[in-house]
Amino acid sequence: MSTGTMRPDVKIILRHIDPPEAAREYALAKLGDPIYSVPALRYASIEITYEATAAEEQRYVVQVTLAANGSTIRVEERGPDVQAATNATYDVLGRRLRDWKGLVYFERRREGTAQKEAELTEATRLPP
Repeated sequence: MSTGTMRPDVKIILRHIDPPEAAREYALAKLGDPIYSVPALRYASIEITYEATAAEEQRYVVQVTLAANGSTIRVEERGPDVQAATNATYDVLGRRLRDWKGLVYFERRREGTAQKEAELTEATRLPP
């Protein structure tokens, strides 16, 4: 199997979470599809933290870090429980990935158009 088709494991880090397996399974089930939709994904991590000193509606923090094609995408959201924070992260990650993919593909399309134009101008300069 080549490295381009391999899916890297998603590293899930839990800090001060009870029960840890339920949070791990929910985060991977909810965030797995958008994470694995990233082309040329090299690294992926999900970090879920409980902060007892934060305000009640911001106690759980979910951070997602992705590295692909020389870019790093990071999303951090907070919520009153693991599910709410994970759902908020899912929404923001989807928007961020859509924007990132649009930029990447737009650059490639622009580079391809510039290359075609250069080839056409060279072809017109050559004598028949």
